[in-house]
Amino acid sequence: MRDRSGLGVEQTDQAVWFVADQVMVGGARAVAVTVSVALGTRVPLMLWKVPGLPGLFDRIYTVIADHRRRLPGDEPWCSANPGECEPDT
Repeated sequence: MRDRSGLGVEQTDQAVWFVADQVMVGGARAVAVTVSVALGTRVPLMLWKVPGLPGLFDRIYTVIADHRRRLPGDEPWCSANPGECEPDT
């Protein structure tokens, strides 16, 4: 994906990205676009037009991303691929 999108390792390590056609967004907005596409509704995208919500979503995303190693689902990958995971700091 990095080759086709032009995203660097640091960018993809820090955030989730949605890349399709002419659309490339990262972080909380990428989650909203992905949910919108998966559910077939524009409702998640409409929330980005509500004043104050985009900043709130970005802050929530940052907190989750900063603690993702502690969230369920990460441990099986880290156990199976210990060289791919970094310890929490």
